[in-house]
Amino acid sequence: MMFGSAIAPWFLRKIKDERLSLVLCQLVIGVGIFLTVVFRNLTPALATYLIHEMARGMYNPLRDAYLNNNIPSKERATLISFGSISHHLGGMVGLLASGAMAEYMSIPTAWIVSGLILVITALFMLKSEKRN
Repeated sequence: MMFGSAIAPWFLRKIKDERLSLVLCQLVIGVGIFLTVVFRNLTPALATYLIHEMARGMYNPLRDAYLNNNIPSKERATLISFGSISHHLGGMVGLLASGAMAEYMSIPTAWIVSGLILVITALFMLKSEKRN
């Protein structure tokens, strides 16, 4: 995650689109979660997991850059605070749901469903993206 956070500015310069960089980051996170449990050998599973963690580290700096550049200064602090709270609430709900799924189905099923949800929402964000 630290490496991902460190390379986030470079990634943003390469993509040149803050919103697209966030969507791509979320896609890598979702695919990484999904593929980590699909691979049965340690090496590809660990590599995929580390790529997923790198993308997780990139996400917050990219999100902060997007919000800081796209929210008027009068509302910025309030909306960034709300975004932080909603991120934690969403994570809590996701952990509770995936924990219940792991308990009643299996841990790999919970990971696969979680990864698919992230990929689907990222694709929805990509489709609904406003182009200037």
